[in-house]
This record gives sequence, C-alpha cells and structure tokens, in this order.
Amino acid sequence: MDDLAKLFNKKGLKIQGEEGERAYEKDDCHDLMRSMFLGKEVNTLSKTTIERLKSTKKLNSSEFCHYLSQIEHWSIDKLKHTLPNPADSAYMRWMQEQVR
Repeated sequence: MDDLAKLFNKKGLKIQGEEGERAYEKDDCHDLMRSMFLGKEVNTLSKTTIERLKSTKKLNSSEFCHYLSQIEHWSIDKLKHTLPNPADSAYMRWMQEQVR
C-alpha cells in the first residue's frame, strides 16, 4: 500500500476530503483496494443498518493471497506498474504453489 500511495502521489493524484485536498497515504490505498476487491458488509444493529468495508483480517491465507493477486493484476493492467513482491513472502510461496 505504501508503494501505491507513493505512485499516486508521484502522479499528482489527491484525496478530496472534508478538509480539502491531501496526499495519498497507505491507509487510503488499503481502503481503495478493499472497496474494489472485497466490497462491503452490511449489518443491522437495533434497526440501524451499518455498511463498512470488509476487513482483510477476516480472510484466511488463501483468500488473502487471492486478494493480493487481484491487486497485483490490477496494478499491472491499469497502472502499468509492477508492485514489489519479496521472494520470501507468504504471498510468493502461495503463488508458486498455484503454478504446481
């Protein structure tokens, strides 16, 4: 998410908020990716409906790796940008297992 925030800022993209424009931060990118690839969950509490972005914390390892794969492909397709992937990461081990 840091890499995406740096890329968006380098391209001059801004967050439009209540307090005006500001630069992207990693949490903004995290929210954007969750919105694009995980969607929202809706809960009703005492007749009040609450919508919020789905949490990555609730994903199992396979689901989380699939989420990362979606982000990686989106970044290449839409931004023409390859995100860094440490060779020793759990995500890279998962990707190698998918090829087998």
